[in-house]
Amino acid sequence: MAVNHGEGLVGAVVFLLEIGGAGLALAYPQFRPLGFILMGIGVLPLAYWIFAAIWHLSVVPRQRAGARALPVTGVVADEASRIWVGLSDAVNAFCDHDLILRRDKYNEYAEKGILRTVELQDDMQKLNDAVPGGGFTNRPDDLKEYNRIQANLERLTRLSGITHQQLREAWSELRDDLDRQLASGKLCARGFPEPYVAGSGQITIEQAEWQILVTNLGHSSAVTRIGSDRVYTGVQVARTIPPQLEIVFDPENPGRKFWSLEPAVDDIGNKLPGQFWEYRVAIKNRSPKTLRGVKVIVEAIGPLPSRPQPTMFDINKKPLMDINPGEAPLVPVRRWYYPAKQAGMVVGDAYGPIKVTVSADDVSEIVKVFRFNYEETPMLSVIAG
Repeated sequence: MAVNHGEGLVGAVVFLLEIGGAGLALAYPQFRPLGFILMGIGVLPLAYWIFAAIWHLSVVPRQRAGARALPVTGVVADEASRIWVGLSDAVNAFCDHDLILRRDKYNEYAEKGILRTVELQDDMQKLNDAVPGGGFTNRPDDLKEYNRIQANLERLTRLSGITHQQLREAWSELRDDLDRQLASGKLCARGFPEPYVAGSGQITIEQAEWQILVTNLGHSSAVTRIGSDRVYTGVQVARTIPPQLEIVFDPENPGRKFWSLEPAVDDIGNKLPGQFWEYRVAIKNRSPKTLRGVKVIVEAIGPLPSRPQPTMFDINKKPLMDINPGEAPLVPVRRWYYPAKQAGMVVGDAYGPIKVTVSADDVSEIVKVFRFNYEETPMLSVIAG
C-alpha cells in the first residue's frame, strides 16, 4: 500500500530537516553547527519514515509468492473446495495479472529509491565528518562532492515522489479491479459487521451491496463509496461457486425448442380437438457429475397467483429426472390457449410473473422469474435469475 498521510508528513519533515540543515551549513558558515544539528535531528524521523515506507510498500508483495501458490484459481465445485483469503492475498490471487506486474514494478522502484536515499545520506554524513568538527573549510573538492551528492538527492526525492504517486495509482487500479469482480458476482466476500460485537461471526456480503461499498485494502475492510464509513471488517474473498444447474430460455426459439403450438391430448395421449401454446425451458447440468432427483416447481406470483406445482420433464413425462453433465432436458412451464386471447381475459401481464424453481439432491436450488404476457411474442421474458 502507499504510505499514509501521517507517514508522508514525516517524510516531508525529514526532507526539510536534512536538505535545510545541509543548505544552512553550506551557505552560512557561522550557522554551520546549527545546520549539522538539524541534520542530526532528521536522522530519527528518517529511520522511521524508511521503515514505514518499506513496510507499507512491501508487506503485500512479500506475501505474493505464498498468495499465488494458493489453489484459488479455476472453477470452484462446491463449498468444501472454496478457499477464503484476505484482501491482500485476494489482490494477488484474483486481480488482473498486468495490473499486478505494474504494481510490483513501481514497488521495486520505490524500494530502490528508499535504499538509494539512505546511501546518499550516509555519503553526505561521511564527507561532513571527515575532519574533526565537520565542515568544509579548506576542503573545496569535498565541498564540490558534497554539493553533487546533495543535487542527486534532490533529484531522487523528486523522482521518488513521482514513483510513489504511480504506485498509489497502481494500487487504486487493483482495488477497482477487485471491486468490479465483487460487484459482478465473479467473486464473493464475507466479513464481520461494524460495529463488531464480541462473539458474532462473519456473514456473507451480498453482491448488491458492492454497488455502494468498496474495499479498503490497508484495513481489510469494506467501506461506503461516499464517506468511507466502515461497514465490514476482517473481509475475506473467494471465487463464486457457479450454479450447478441453469435455467435456459432462448427468445430466438431455435427449432421451436422453447415454444410451439401443440395438439391437445387427454391424460393418456389421445388427441382432442384444438391446439395450445406450450412454453418450455431447458434445465442444464453445468457440473462435472450427474445430478440426481432434479425437480422443477412452477408457480404464478402476480395478481392472479397459482399454487406451486411440479411439472413433468418433456423427455420422460416424470416430475423427477437424473441429468448427466452437459445435458439440458426441456420442461414445460406454461401452457396457454390458442388463439392466445380469449373472451373475458384480463388484458396485459396479469397472469404472471412466473417463478421457476429447480432443485436436485445435494445441490442448492436455483430460481428464475419470467414476465408473462399473452399479447406478446414470445409470451415469456426473463425478469430475474
